[in-house]
Amino acid sequence: MSTLFIGQNKIELLTVDSTNNFAANLIKRTNVLDGTVIMAEHQTNGKGQSGNSWFSHPKLNLTCSYILKPTFLKIEDQFYLSIITSLAVIKTLKEFGIKSVVKWPNDILVESIKIAGILIENSVQKNRFSHSIIGVGFNVNQTDFMSDVNATSIKTLLKTNIDLDSVQLTLNKQLEKYYLQLKSGNTDDLKKQYMSLLFQYKQEHWYEVVQSGEQIKGVITDIKPTGALIIFSEGTEYTFYFKEVKFI
Repeated sequence: MSTLFIGQNKIELLTVDSTNNFAANLIKRTNVLDGTVIMAEHQTNGKGQSGNSWFSHPKLNLTCSYILKPTFLKIEDQFYLSIITSLAVIKTLKEFGIKSVVKWPNDILVESIKIAGILIENSVQKNRFSHSIIGVGFNVNQTDFMSDVNATSIKTLLKTNIDLDSVQLTLNKQLEKYYLQLKSGNTDDLKKQYMSLLFQYKQEHWYEVVQSGEQIKGVITDIKPTGALIIFSEGTEYTFYFKEVKFI
C-alpha cells in the first residue's frame, strides 16, 4: 500500500491545537515536502469549516493534515481539492465495507450521520496556488459523542476496534490516486464520481437561506468548480456559497 509521495514524509505529534495550524506555521518556517502529512494523537482545538470546532477523543480517531502544492490548478477550480479529498475518504470507508456519501461542502455521512469532516485552507501567490492544507477529521474508534452531535464512527458501525495506521495508509493511497487524476486533467470523471455520491442530489428537499431565513423547496442540480451549490426551486436557480444555505 505504498505511495509515491503522499504520506512519505510524516510528522507525528502527541498534542497540538490543530494539525492545520501546525501545518501553516511549518510552511512559514521551512520548505515542506509536497505530500507531507501531520498526524496528532490529540487536538485541543480542532478546526472545522468556517470556524466551527472539531472535537475528537485522544488516540481514538484520525486527525491529520496534508500539505500539497497544486500549482497546476486554476484558482477558479479550487473545489476540485474538496472533490478529490471527499472521494478519498469515501473510498477509504468502502475499503472497510462502509458505504458513505458527501454532504456539501465538507461532511462525509453514513446514513445521514457524520463520520468525517474536511477543512481545506489554500494559499495563493500570483494567481496560483502556492500550497493547500487539507485537514481530515475521521471518527474511527470513538463511540461516545456529545449529545448535541449527530455522529458515528467505523467502530460503532463494525462493532470492532480499527487500527488507526491502516486507516491512515488507506487514506494516503486514495488521496494520492485522486490527486494524480486531478493533476492529469481528469476533472470530468472526478466531478461525475463526486456528484454520484452527493447527499440529496436531484432530490427535492427543504433548504433555509441563511441571510433572510426564508425556506425554499428545491433540488440540488450542480456544484460549480468554485464550490458554489446550485439549487433549482420553483423556476428559479439559486447560487449559494459556504454558510449561505442550511440543509433542513
